[in-house]
This record gives sequence, structure tokens and C-alpha cells, in this order.
Amino acid sequence: MSKKIENLSKGDKAEEILRYYFRGLGFYVVRGVKVNHKNVDITDIDLLLYNKNSSFSREWINVDIKDKKSPHAVERIFWTKGIQNNLGLDKCIVATSDSRPEVTEYGKKQDVVVLDGNFLSELKEKDFKIKRVSEEFLKEQLDNEDLKKFLGDWWRRYERSKSRLIFDLNFTGFNQCLEDINELFQEVIARPNKSGYYLRFLYLIVSHSLVIIDYLIGSVPFMNQDEKQEMLDEGFKHGSHGKAKTDHIMTIVSKLVSGYVKDGEKITKQIRQDLNSTSDDIPTEILSEFFSNTSNTNYLFEHAKKFELLGFQKEVAHPNSLDNGLKSLLGLYLDFCQISRKDFFEIDPN
Repeated sequence: MSKKIENLSKGDKAEEILRYYFRGLGFYVVRGVKVNHKNVDITDIDLLLYNKNSSFSREWINVDIKDKKSPHAVERIFWTKGIQNNLGLDKCIVATSDSRPEVTEYGKKQDVVVLDGNFLSELKEKDFKIKRVSEEFLKEQLDNEDLKKFLGDWWRRYERSKSRLIFDLNFTGFNQCLEDINELFQEVIARPNKSGYYLRFLYLIVSHSLVIIDYLIGSVPFMNQDEKQEMLDEGFKHGSHGKAKTDHIMTIVSKLVSGYVKDGEKITKQIRQDLNSTSDDIPTEILSEFFSNTSNTNYLFEHAKKFELLGFQKEVAHPNSLDNGLKSLLGLYLDFCQISRKDFFEIDPN
């Protein structure tokens, strides 16, 4: 593969170096997060940073990076601040090749942190020895004609999963991650000789799911365990709007069916029974019991960073080689998906 970090374009390389830099500061970092509205792409966030400051404090930061001869730094400050305000993020940063002090001064007035050209130059001169592959490397793998028939549209689904970290920091977003994770588990087991490709996306989307649940739990720090478990169970079963929304929709459906369909009341009753039965069959208590326990959730942020690292590691790690904390989380998801732990952890890629 040609898309090694040292072979990237100037702009892409700057993004990867800054990703590595912010990760070293302790942030969870995602690169190239698409901002869209009703399937219309508006812009990309070069880097999205997430940090857990305490058990009840979380922080989101958007970073704009322009390493060009004419970076239009003041415009980027204005634009980046607008993105922060529009998306409700906590802070924003502009990294620019412009070294003029006026740019930094303008940034301070707008409450924007500016990493100027002097900083970027010093950063690029350091020998980071980045032992990871780039975002471009992953995409290039999926553009390989020999792999497309196996890997399908996982790049698009991965991009959508990244966007959840802005637009779906809720139970709906978490549940959508679970759907992707379930499919990836099955692909790893069904195609062990291609498992390395699927494992990258599995590790990355698992990391997204952990960030989402960490953020959700951080928003209710003072709930006791029973209250938290009840809230989680309802969210895993019914999504962000909860059971009340499901019941409301069912009431509307009931009125329509009863009024316009023969034997409408009977049909409605059967729909309700089927819906309740399906809901009861989802083993959400596995998840809610685990994630309501503080001794488990204290490490979600660190585990999310570890899974992200695994997704971009040069050599894809076999699931059975992971540390016990990461294996336990994969085992939790396998149990929820009702997939054999043995079948997954004992895959033979050869």
C-alpha cells in the first residue's frame, strides 16, 4: 500500500501528525468527520477531539488545519468558530502555517486557540516515529478491486459512524454502532482469511460506541446504579426517545389501523404483542447491567482510545491477543449479539 504517512500530501500529513500529537496529550481523536444535513455534505472537521476531564465532565473540540502557503488564517478562525457554535462544541482550535502575531491575537479575541506556523514547523521536525497507518491507507484498502466484493461499503459505514460522534451522541447512535458491530463479528467469523480488514473497522466502531456510552453516562453522574441500569435498559431497547415515544407512535398506528382496516383492533393488538415480544427478546440487560456499574465504566474512555489505536495499528492484532479489559468488552458485545465467543476469539486467518 502506498498511502503510508510519509507518502501523504502536505495537508494530509499535517492532519495525521496533529492527530498523533493530540492523542499524546490524552485526547480521543477522530480525523475527517463529515458534517452534513439531510444527506448533503457541508464540510469536514479535520480533527474532532474528545476528553474526559472527570467523572461528570466531558469536552468536545473541533480542530481546523491548514498547512498551505496561503492558509487564509483569519477566515479559518471565523469559520472554525462558527462550526463550534453551530454544533454546540466546547472549544475550537485552528492550526495554521501562518506565523503572523495578528492571527494569534485575532484568535484570542474570538476565543479560538491558534497553533501557528512556528508551532507546526517545530512539530513536523520532531521524529514521532508514528507506528500507525493513515486514514488514507484504510480507504485505499477498500478501493482495491479484489477486496471490494468482500468488504462492500464499510468505508461509507465507517464515515457514518464517525459522524455519530457529532450528531448521534445518544442511544440511537449507540444502537446503530451495535448493528455495525454485529455484522462485523459475523464477517470476521465467516471470512477468517479476510478478518484483518474487518477487524480494523470492528475495533474502530467499537471505539466509537464506547465514546458514545461514556458521554451518555457522564451526563447522569449522580444517578444510583439501579436508576442508571433502568435508564440504560430503556435506551438500549427503545433508542433515544425511550418507551414513551414508542408507545406514542403505536397509539397513532392503532388509531389509523382501527379506523381504516377491517378487524383493525385485532390487528393492532397483535402488533402490540409482537412489538413487546421483540423488545423482551433483546438481551439488553447484558449491556445495562455492565454499563451501570461504575467499576466498569471508569475505564471506558481509556478502552476507547486503545480500540482506536488497534484500528490504525500497522499489524492488525488478533482478538485473542488483546488485554483482558478489551477482550471483556468484545465478549460483552458478542454475548449481546448472541454470537459464540469461541468462534470469534479462535478465528484462524491463515
